[in-house]
Amino acid sequence: MYKIAIIDDYQDAINQMKNKIKEFSIKYEIEITCDEYLDSQKFNFHQYYDVIFLDIEMPRLNGFDFAKKINKLYNPKLIFMSNHENNMKHTFDYKPFHYIQKNDFEKSANHVLELLFQSIEYSMIQISYKGIKHKMNIHEISYIDIISGIVTIHSYNDKEYNTWESLSSLYKELTNYHFVSISQSTIINLAYVKKVNKSYTEVTLKNDKTFKISTRKRKNFKLAYIHYYL
Repeated sequence: MYKIAIIDDYQDAINQMKNKIKEFSIKYEIEITCDEYLDSQKFNFHQYYDVIFLDIEMPRLNGFDFAKKINKLYNPKLIFMSNHENNMKHTFDYKPFHYIQKNDFEKSANHVLELLFQSIEYSMIQISYKGIKHKMNIHEISYIDIISGIVTIHSYNDKEYNTWESLSSLYKELTNYHFVSISQSTIINLAYVKKVNKSYTEVTLKNDKTFKISTRKRKNFKLAYIHYYL
C-alpha cells in the first residue's frame, strides 16, 4: 500500500487533490492511503510517506522550509503545488518529483499523476519468508544485511523484514534504484546516506546507524556516492 500525504492550508484544495489521486489509484489499481494536513507544523514526521503533495504558500512553516526538514529524515517523492508559476524555479533545490500549477489544476495534475502512478508501478519489490509473500516499496528500504545466514530488509522507520531471498539476488534487483554494496554482508540505499567520512571507510545513514565500508568495496562506493549526489 502506498502512503500519501497532502499538506495545504485550504480544505477545498486538499479535497480537490484527494479526489484526483483517488481517480488515478482506481485507474492503475494501486491501493493507497491518503492523509491530510491543514497545518504543516502538525505533520507526523515519524510516519513514512511515499509521496507528499506540498503547498508552497503556507503560514509559519512554508513548503520550502518543510521540504528542507523532511529531506533530512528521508526522501519521499515531493510534489510542490502553487498558484504562482515563478515559484517553480525555486523548487529544484529540494529534489522534487514534480510541480503542480494550481491555476491550471486539471491539466497539470493529470500530467503529474500519470507520471507518478507509472513510477509507482515500477518501484515495488516482492519478498517471501516462511511461505508468506509481501510487497514492499523499494524507496522505503534504508539498508539490507545478512547476519547468521538470515537476510533482513530494514525500512526507514526501523521495521525489519526477513526474507529467503539471497543478498546477491536482492542487490542485482536493486542496483538501478541507487543501492550499493559496502561489504559482503551489507547493501545500503544511497538516498538514506547522512554522511561519509573523508577516507570513505565509514558511512552514516539518516537513522544514525554507522557502517564500515570494506576495502574491496570502497572504490565502487565512492564512485556511486559521488554520482548519486551530483
